[in-house]
Amino acid sequence: MKNYLAISGLILLSFAGILSCNNNLGLHNQPIKAGEWRGVIAIQGQELPFNFTVAYDTSSVPVITIKNAKERLVLDEIEIIDDSLIIPLFIFDASLHLKILAEDRLAGAYIKHDASQPYKIPVTAVLGTARFNGTKSTDSSMHEAISGKWAITFDRKDGSISKGIAVLEATAEGILTGSILKTTGDYRFLEGHIEQDGTMRLSTFDGAHTYLFEAKLDPETGQITDGTFWSGMSREEQFSAVKDSAIVLPDVETLTYLKEGYDKFNFSFPDLTGELVSLEDSRFEGKAVIVQIFGTWCPNCMDETRFLTNWYAENKERGIEIIALAYEAKDDFDYAVSRVVRMQAKMNPGYGFLIGGTYRNDAASKTLPMLNRVVAFPTMIILDQNHDIVTIHTGFNGPGTGEYYAEFVEDFKATMNGILK
Repeated sequence: MKNYLAISGLILLSFAGILSCNNNLGLHNQPIKAGEWRGVIAIQGQELPFNFTVAYDTSSVPVITIKNAKERLVLDEIEIIDDSLIIPLFIFDASLHLKILAEDRLAGAYIKHDASQPYKIPVTAVLGTARFNGTKSTDSSMHEAISGKWAITFDRKDGSISKGIAVLEATAEGILTGSILKTTGDYRFLEGHIEQDGTMRLSTFDGAHTYLFEAKLDPETGQITDGTFWSGMSREEQFSAVKDSAIVLPDVETLTYLKEGYDKFNFSFPDLTGELVSLEDSRFEGKAVIVQIFGTWCPNCMDETRFLTNWYAENKERGIEIIALAYEAKDDFDYAVSRVVRMQAKMNPGYGFLIGGTYRNDAASKTLPMLNRVVAFPTMIILDQNHDIVTIHTGFNGPGTGEYYAEFVEDFKATMNGILK
């Protein structure tokens, strides 16, 4: 708690000093050192670590790259104001505001602008390469025991439970990476370590998610016990896991479907200029169509968008259209357009986007009344040339899930080749 209060005090200093100018920092040169850095986000009295690199090209403005296992998130729109760095977080409506305390030390806040109630979380950063403190395990038998597939169960504060698959891999140095899959999507790229006593710690910070896991590998039972998962300002869940190489999730292609009384899927939404676009428009006539239910606030949607962008570039001449329906954090057309335009500038998807509305309070389900429910973002609806539904895929297993992502890619390509043969 003392550390948490200290960090909270630093954030006050950060914003008090954002308008002051410290001429001794040499901000007209390179304000912070290039190299490997360790950041810490203070969530719910816990320290969530993340790693990033600082580099310079020909200017004095740094480029920061956040690292989570194999993921790299490049932040190249940094603004220097007096003695502070203002860092937009990729396409997300969030930013880091960090005061330069020294060339190897920063303090400030992670700010979520698109939350229903925007909030700030204290952040500090120092030059260094560690992620979690503590002695990593060198026990190969422990590494083998933790590596593999796990049936994981989360106990929520409201008494409900949720289940998923944890996929973990430990290196010889005790570095631990992996992800967690649920029917609604995955927890993306997790990274941490396992210690000599079996304590395991994992975290991710990707601009939108703040995920922190801590648990214990019980040597007697071989199970993961005493787990706690923290996220954001208030989410806290207990978890445990049992190793299970044969575990499977419910079929994600059965969760969303056409309701009784409907025989077709359709939509009519404005594009980014406000012009209504419908599935009945001539551009879609006689073509297979992929409808992506999407949001720029959603990192899993970004994973799916990257995949679709590459696939569409190679296949768009085969009689296929992709159209994305964007459901954004605020029920404001201009705001939604601004978020989609920013995403397009960053990711260049090459296919069209419409504004569906907001994702909150089942609003997406209400705009598509022919579906039983929009269960998750993203959701992919694949239609054949007659615009009959071939499949509806809920969620997305991204590249952080390893073999599950490879399996999705194979199945998707087989489905599309069958339609476009």
